[in-house]
Amino acid sequence: MNRETIQVLLVEDNPGDVGLVQAALADAATGAFTLTHVGSLAEAEKCVAEGHFDAMLLDLSLPDGHGIDTVSTALKASKGVPIVVMTGSDDDALALRAVELGAQDYLVKGDTDGRTLIRCLRYAIERKRALDEMRQMNMAIMNAMPGISRLDRDGRYVDVNEAYAAMLGYELGDLIGTSWETTVHRDDRKLATEAYGQMLREGKVELESRAIRKDGSIFHKQVLMVKIGDDGGKAAGHHCFMKDISDRKRALELQLEKKQAEVANQAKSEFLANMSHELRTPLNGVIGMTELLLGTNLDTMQRRYAGLAKASGDALLTLINDVLDLSKIEAGRMELESVEFELRYAVESVALQLGPTAENKNIELLCRINPIVPTAVRGDAGRLQQVIRNLVSNAIKFTEQGEVEIRVTTDCRTDSEVTARFCVTDTGVGIPVDRVQQIFESFSQADSSTTRKYGGTGLGLAISKQFAELMGGEIGVNSTEGQGSTFWFTANFETCGEGAETAGPLCDDVRQVRVLAVDDNATNREILQEQLSAFGLMHETAADGPTALRVLREAATSKEPFGLAILDMQMPDMDGEQLAQAIRSDPVLQDLPLLLLTSMGRCDDVERIKTAGFNNWLTKPVMQSQLLDAIVETIACARTVSTANVHEATSGVRRHERTARTAGARILLVEDNDIGREFAETVLTNAGYECDTAADGRQAVDAILGTSYDLILMDCQMPEMDGFEATHLIRKHESQGAFRGRTTVRIPIVALTANALKGDRERCLEAGMDDYVTKPLDPQRLVETIESHLHPTTSEVLPETQRACDAPPETAPQEQPLVMPASVDGEAPFDVDALLRRWGDKRSLIHRTIVKFQARAEADLTAIEESVASGDTEKTANTAHSLKGAAACLEAKRVRELTAQLEEMGRSDDLQEADSCLTELRHEIQRCLEYVPDLLVTNDAQVS
Repeated sequence: MNRETIQVLLVEDNPGDVGLVQAALADAATGAFTLTHVGSLAEAEKCVAEGHFDAMLLDLSLPDGHGIDTVSTALKASKGVPIVVMTGSDDDALALRAVELGAQDYLVKGDTDGRTLIRCLRYAIERKRALDEMRQMNMAIMNAMPGISRLDRDGRYVDVNEAYAAMLGYELGDLIGTSWETTVHRDDRKLATEAYGQMLREGKVELESRAIRKDGSIFHKQVLMVKIGDDGGKAAGHHCFMKDISDRKRALELQLEKKQAEVANQAKSEFLANMSHELRTPLNGVIGMTELLLGTNLDTMQRRYAGLAKASGDALLTLINDVLDLSKIEAGRMELESVEFELRYAVESVALQLGPTAENKNIELLCRINPIVPTAVRGDAGRLQQVIRNLVSNAIKFTEQGEVEIRVTTDCRTDSEVTARFCVTDTGVGIPVDRVQQIFESFSQADSSTTRKYGGTGLGLAISKQFAELMGGEIGVNSTEGQGSTFWFTANFETCGEGAETAGPLCDDVRQVRVLAVDDNATNREILQEQLSAFGLMHETAADGPTALRVLREAATSKEPFGLAILDMQMPDMDGEQLAQAIRSDPVLQDLPLLLLTSMGRCDDVERIKTAGFNNWLTKPVMQSQLLDAIVETIACARTVSTANVHEATSGVRRHERTARTAGARILLVEDNDIGREFAETVLTNAGYECDTAADGRQAVDAILGTSYDLILMDCQMPEMDGFEATHLIRKHESQGAFRGRTTVRIPIVALTANALKGDRERCLEAGMDDYVTKPLDPQRLVETIESHLHPTTSEVLPETQRACDAPPETAPQEQPLVMPASVDGEAPFDVDALLRRWGDKRSLIHRTIVKFQARAEADLTAIEESVASGDTEKTANTAHSLKGAAACLEAKRVRELTAQLEEMGRSDDLQEADSCLTELRHEIQRCLEYVPDLLVTNDAQVS
């Protein structure tokens, strides 16, 4: 240090001590120090504010400060001036505490001479300068790093860097002297205190906790605390390294939420699969048996009731499908197929399916597909049809009169892709402007009264919106309340082939025919014009019967007669039937081939149509391919068959549709559920197939090895051996040549599954199956699927066969209602009333089911007891499930409840309570078996 004068401020209120300091400085050196004296901390603060001092000598006993707290007060007032504390006694602990608080050194008044005082002052000045330089360097380092701070042993901040202060929302100097508790979330203070204790023991500790900013906001921090030790090994404080981990914490939380959501979605998916199976299996019996019931002789009231039951079952199936679809979409498990299909056929098929519904409301259903729309595309035809079906069904539902039109065109097209636009326009009730956006939300409709009047859950449009977006498009609506609506959506497809559909080559005899299309509906006339133009046929149109007669007669006299007339049935003033009779009565026109387009598709109208003189007829809406076939056939038939006998030789389109492609085919039905097996067997027998049955996969494999079958219907979920394993074994036998010498080396296998989730179809195909049909079984869908996998055994059905198909069914014997025993001790084990309702008093069916139950109940119970005793949870669940189904069919309520409990125990691998449940089940089974003989004896007299 240089020899310049050192300015010293003495803070001392005792004159004697002041004299001692003055004398010591005078004895030690001359002119090296300049001493200024004040008697209180307040005066010291004023002096520091007004002048410059190199050091401060501080007494710990002052009028405005006493003891160690005087140091803290002086440090705040000193503005960085180094302080040397003076004490009246040699108290090392007190001196050490003063240094810890920030003093540079200390002196004992009675033991201090001049040389010691000067050395102490110079040391304090040099030490303070070195510490300041070190602090500046540390701060530079600290500010370049994440948040760093130093705290004393009492947990008060001594130093913080800019990053640390910024994280907490403070200015750089605001935290100095404050406690750590002000920055730690109160719920985490206990955690921080425990971590501090661990740091004192181990030297350092890491933890994550929540911090509070100056504005009260909260963030997550990661902290490393490192102990600062003095020469005696005791902690003088600690360093705190802090990092804001809010983003990482949120990312981890999102990751955890995602994982939890995936687990929940998996559980939801499995639940949906199980619910699909559990719901569809009984619904299969409801819809299937009602379908069979409607095929028997019923009086008017019975047919009405059965029809209502069938409609309710179909509505329930639609609701189940909608809920499953929506759940799959929300779970992110919905994926679209990408297969090649005919776009025009897909749209027209929906129109054909919904045509009878529109006809029942006297609504015209029109289907108009622009010729520029490509025929072959790649995408998901099923989901496309589902969206169209939803929109058209809604349009029919909300339209009381007028028409519903399906219109398809293209928005844009490249060599490989096309964006198709689908519009469904109706003349119905329309939608209020303020409700338009809400109708695409789940469980939402335009008005609460809508549900009461028209029914429905509001799921259809929400699902349609999701599917449209999955197909790369969008959906919307244009509507005017009271005037109707136009729902539209777009979808993207890959194109396959050249594009617009063409009629294909027509023979010259047909191509030269002039066609007159007669329809009072202007849109229908435009559609017919477009279709006839696509066929390359010359044509004209007429809007009513009188105009058509005039045009036909004028053409006949001008030597350019028409070779075909296409007549609409429903027209004002002169309908199609009257027009046909007028044509047949005109000598000039009587041989003109006539093709009828009608919305009346009921069987009781056929003879009337033939008698009126039509050569052929089609039900609207008309598929373009059907129309072309009908035109060619009508012209050909009219040239070879007289009008008087035309009803015996025409209607080829309908005859073709009814031709049995698979006469005498032999099918193996594999189904473990008795009721489901009986229903499917009845459908197959009625369709003309020979049918054998098997109750599980093992029986199916054995049957295949011994008998030649044309096709197998394979249930997927069965005990012993499920459908997937059975299919694998059958394909293995095929690959090993076990079926050599048979006509069909590879046997078509169609899965019967109650599951409807994404992946079921893939799993069936991967197992070696060729197709699958979901339960509840739709008889028509089942037969169509079977026919699509079988080769025809005859090229044409004989006339006798055709007449047999057209003949009315023989009168079925009238079933006598089931009679229950007159009395029973206690409550009957079967719910008699519910049993009668379930089977509709069908005595023979109930009788057969009771006999089956009687034969299998004891064996099933024994099997459950054995599986419980051996701890075989899987067998317990499967056997209980089978017995539960039989009990449900017979309305044995308590048996069903007990077996359901056992099944759940087996599924959860917990059989601890199984014994008590089995005891009650055996008692309940015994009651049933004791009751059955009385039941059968009561009814034996009626059983033929």
